[in-house]
Amino acid sequence: MAALPLLVEVGFIATLSGILARAETERAAERITRRETSLNARFFGQMSLAPYLLALSVYTKSEKVKRLFHHEIDLIKETQQELIAYYKKYPYLVPERTLQKALRVQDQMYMLLTEAEKAIDADPTEMSANLEKLAESFRRAQDLVRNDIAKGFADGEIKTIAVQDGLQQTLLFQYIVLILGILGNVGLGIFLAFFYRRTILERINVIAKNTEAISGKGWLIPQIGGDDEIGKLDHAFHLMYKSLLKASEMEKALFNNASDVICVLDENNEFIRINPAGIRTWGFPLEKLSKKALSTIVIEEDQAKIASMIELAKQESESSAQGAESSTASAAAPSFEAGIRTRTGEVRFGLWSIYWSAEVQNLFCIFHDITEHRTVEQERKSFLAMISSDLQKPLVQISESVEKLSLGAVEGLPDKARERLNIAERNLKRLLVLV
Repeated sequence: MAALPLLVEVGFIATLSGILARAETERAAERITRRETSLNARFFGQMSLAPYLLALSVYTKSEKVKRLFHHEIDLIKETQQELIAYYKKYPYLVPERTLQKALRVQDQMYMLLTEAEKAIDADPTEMSANLEKLAESFRRAQDLVRNDIAKGFADGEIKTIAVQDGLQQTLLFQYIVLILGILGNVGLGIFLAFFYRRTILERINVIAKNTEAISGKGWLIPQIGGDDEIGKLDHAFHLMYKSLLKASEMEKALFNNASDVICVLDENNEFIRINPAGIRTWGFPLEKLSKKALSTIVIEEDQAKIASMIELAKQESESSAQGAESSTASAAAPSFEAGIRTRTGEVRFGLWSIYWSAEVQNLFCIFHDITEHRTVEQERKSFLAMISSDLQKPLVQISESVEKLSLGAVEGLPDKARERLNIAERNLKRLLVLV
């Protein structure tokens, strides 16, 4: 379908080129015919003028007229040679038999004029006496060719008229083809406009709407199909949309099913989103936290810490965007401990990881609850402190007693007993270090 306009234009150009070539051929034929007629007219005009110049030079005995006669004879010879060369160049202008006959008559007339020219130069008086005889011979020669001359002129005129008629018909046909070509091009342009609108423009509009749907998280228009570039592009859009939907579903599943609290804050550190784990852990539904600053739920002693960490995250994100040497987004996210006050007033501590996105101007926070871990750790430390305090005093007393025995506080101990007392003393010191 796309090659149809090209084929139409090629056909139109080929037709127009053929018509122009034919018109040029007919113009050339007209020029050749007109040239032939002109040469014949000039030759026979010169042949008709020469006898009169001859007679005038005899009667007037004028040297000027005589020179004119001689000059006319030269012109007749030149025209004859030019006419012969023209017929050889374009042999189709006149049949060979007619040409030979015309040449014989021309030669006979030329010989008569040449003899008259010589007679004038030799003896003008004798030439005057023989002038009637010469004129009679010249008239007989003219009578022989008059019919051929008239027929030649008539044929030339007929040829000229025929060529002109053919040329006019060719020009008329050329104009008709041009008008039809223009109308065809206009019709083809209108057809291509509708074709473009239906097959290209409307499909491009579908792709534009699909692009808006992807950016606005809407539904795509069904595939337009086709094996061309637009169809392949639309197919790629649908594949990308499916991938985005899959990634969005995975993100939503991760966000909703995570055990840690995940929340999103705007550039003013106010809540935009929070996952169900945050509602369970902190007790605040989203409508209670929406447009509420993070600092309102952070305990007072940790507010300065979390503010500085947010500022640090923003600086690291900007440095990474500018191409500075920095770690990846996950490694660049600062981690720290801070406590928040829940809706019930309970303080819960968590390990925070925050990341600032300069592109969307949002702060992403993950809160891993470590309240129970901190409680267990504190109880463990209390237990260890209690154990250390209760065991340290008796161990010190036992160590001192063993040390005295090993130093000889009791006489008469066997060497083996002293050796064991030394071992017990070392173990007690090691145990005291542990406690």
